Amino acid sequence: MYSHYVIVLDWATEDDESVDIVGVFHTLDDAKEKFEKYVVEEKQLARDNGYDIETDNGQIFDAGIMGCWRDNHITLYIQGVN
Repeated sequence: MYSHYVIVLDWATEDDESVDIVGVFHTLDDAKEKFEKYVVEEKQLARDNGYDIETDNGQIFDAGIMGCWRDNHITLYIQGVN
């Protein structure tokens, strides 16, 4: 069992890239609740950019352009930490 849960946003476009900490939570349920709010915008961005969705399971959202993933992707995920 982890003591904290971090929501991480890793993204890249052909012009820019970043890895951001969206939030830190004490319980997985709190992290999942906030994840569901953040993922709505990321899904819309993925659709707007024509990204293929690779994973969407409530704790990981991963989308991008196949063959150009490094330069065109959105990955939002929950990471447990001690």
